[in-house]
Amino acid sequence: MDKEQKIAELLKELEELDKTEDSVYGLHKVLVCICAYDHVKSDTIQSVYRMQTPGHCRWSVEIIKGTYGIALARGLAAYKALDEQFTHLMFVDWDIVVPPDALKILLAMNGDVSCGWYMLNERNTSGALYDKERNHYGSYPLETFKQNAAKHGVIMPVDACGFGCVLIKTDVFSRFAPPWFNFIEYPNRTLLSEDLYFCDNLRRVDPPVQIYCDTSVRCSHIKERWL
Repeated sequence: MDKEQKIAELLKELEELDKTEDSVYGLHKVLVCICAYDHVKSDTIQSVYRMQTPGHCRWSVEIIKGTYGIALARGLAAYKALDEQFTHLMFVDWDIVVPPDALKILLAMNGDVSCGWYMLNERNTSGALYDKERNHYGSYPLETFKQNAAKHGVIMPVDACGFGCVLIKTDVFSRFAPPWFNFIEYPNRTLLSEDLYFCDNLRRVDPPVQIYCDTSVRCSHIKERWL
């Protein structure tokens, strides 16, 4: 086999690989939005910019500070993603460190809403994945993580998720009217946070939008102690 023939075969292999990659990722344009109250952890920013870029994907980063609340910041991000014709909106919270392959894995899931996972508190007693029983969203206890999320690479359906690391197809925002994110305070003084509010609305549309978590997307949650 001469040199030109080898080159021709290599180019053919690359073309086939390109087609395969394109069928998985498509021509994606992703807005990665870091939402914060006032500041963003340097480890968070570094982890975002270290994310691997999947083939046929272009992404940019926007930091939106929730001067009037995180719900408003997330809503502004959604409008920006729609106005600038992004195919996906990825939320990363100000105190979350994402793994390098987070975007690549979440895109490959090709779900309407796909998320990674992290622990809610420094005692590691519950994670930011939720199931709904009656009218209450309860976080999965540590035992559930040991049985499910602790298994690397398990894709599991969840009723709701924290938005520390989540990828949303922008056409999902057409499924129900804004405000997409809102805090609800109930008479018994309990709260429905803005991310769970969004997830709750996904369950109410027809047909419902299912959220999936890939447990191989393991994030770190940086917690602060306040005196």
